[in-house]
Amino acid sequence: GERVFAGAELLAGAAGGGGVDTGNGAVVQPMAYLGVQLSRALSLRLGAGRVVSGGALDSNVLDLTLAYAFGVASRP
Repeated sequence: GERVFAGAELLAGAAGGGGVDTGNGAVVQPMAYLGVQLSRALSLRLGAGRVVSGGALDSNVLDLTLAYAFGVASRP
């Protein structure tokens, strides 16, 4: 199989507190990433995107992720 992969995700939800101006509390974070499969269960991912709110929170995001895929239940 291919060891290198790419993807994108869109995260949305509520945020606030700690003096961070999120306006009405809704935030959106689009991300794009490149990754490499290190083993069957382990991968490394580098992503970039932006977090945006209805307030002053508007910032670039850089993400480095080490992911472990646990097994999932399936029918025999």
